[in-house]
Amino acid sequence: MTQRCAPIHRDAVVHVRQLTADELDTLRAAKKIFKESAWDEWRTTQQLTFDGFNENFDVPADFATDLVSVPGVVSWFIPRAGRYARAAVLHDYLWRYPDRTGCDRRQADYRFRRQMQRDGVSLLRRWIMWAAVRMSAIVQGKGGAGWPRDVPGALMLLVLVALPVVLLPAVAIFVSTFAFWVLESIVALVAPDETPPRIQLKT
Repeated sequence: MTQRCAPIHRDAVVHVRQLTADELDTLRAAKKIFKESAWDEWRTTQQLTFDGFNENFDVPADFATDLVSVPGVVSWFIPRAGRYARAAVLHDYLWRYPDRTGCDRRQADYRFRRQMQRDGVSLLRRWIMWAAVRMSAIVQGKGGAGWPRDVPGALMLLVLVALPVVLLPAVAIFVSTFAFWVLESIVALVAPDETPPRIQLKT
């Protein structure tokens, strides 16, 4: 039977931290920042153990993850962290180490969706998140064996289910974000020791 509640055992809970100042300096010097910004990178503080469908995988301590990477305009709908955080860390691990795990991108995306189900993520939300990562992999040319079978379903979920829900709020948030960036840039031009910031479209 599928478990539909939050994990209760210590080794089943994801624990993450941000980079320390020393780690950040070292990574910057080596040009090995995992994501576009150090603020997007988190590290697991202990091994993350899975049971059930994904019981063969253990994500090690100090594994770099960005949890869920989403544009800021839809972060109200799918925040960076939530009930799906464990599945997101597993997904990053499976994507990054296909030789070690034996999973191509398609299998990793499937296991991501199954783990979200096990962790109690609602039906439509987990399928929409699966569709988003599926289409991302396919567009990058890394869809995995059998990827054409996923395209109709993933597109239908994104276009007919997700888009009508997120489009209007996303447009409003983008306009507000742009307006605030313009205001910040104007203030930075007149304030001492400030430089105009880059617009931030991701959380």
